Amino acid sequence: MDKIAQDVESTGKIRVLVAEDNKVNQEVVLRMLKLEDIYDVTVAKDGQEALDLVKESMSTPGHQGYNLIFMDVQMPNLDGLQSTRLIRDLGYQAPIVALTAFAEESNVKDCLDSGMNYFLSKPIRRPALKKVLKEYCAPIPEENEDVSPMEKYKPTPKTVAPPHPASQPAPTASTAQPQPNGVLSPVSVAAHNGTFIVQQRSRPNSSEVTRSGTPVKGNNHS
Repeated sequence: MDKIAQDVESTGKIRVLVAEDNKVNQEVVLRMLKLEDIYDVTVAKDGQEALDLVKESMSTPGHQGYNLIFMDVQMPNLDGLQSTRLIRDLGYQAPIVALTAFAEESNVKDCLDSGMNYFLSKPIRRPALKKVLKEYCAPIPEENEDVSPMEKYKPTPKTVAPPHPASQPAPTASTAQPQPNGVLSPVSVAAHNGTFIVQQRSRPNSSEVTRSGTPVKGNNHS
């Protein structure tokens, strides 16, 4: 295990060998490993090819060995149990995990007796795979199996600001109130269609200012 940790620390990646003869199962394992950011994966189509790949990796100077092997139990030419025994005879000490559709106690015992460290039942579930990777490779954060992938990325509801109050209607023109002696109030201001109207009278018949301050001469009465 210390050798695996040293390899991962020095190279920054995990190197995995998958021995599986079924094409569909190969694709499933590859995709699940990619979900855990493991991309350096080699696939062997049977136990004999897996044995040859391990032997080559161990005999090549400067070549990083496999940090982990997933071994199918039932394969042509050389099954997983025989392949595991021969790989252990080479001196390979990294973990070997069985992939099997039969998880009965007798089958599990055969896997462990051949030199395997653990087993995964088919179909492989992601939480079980994460447990293996956490146990034998770099730590991987746990994931709640009950939470679906869609719920993890559920968007946060946005806060919608309340609509602005309706614009108040423009005030109607004000009317100057009569004062004693016929004098109108000094100033009267009103808004009409966006234009301010200012009326100012100091006494009757005086000049008035209307529509933006334009002077209009008052009429004199005899």
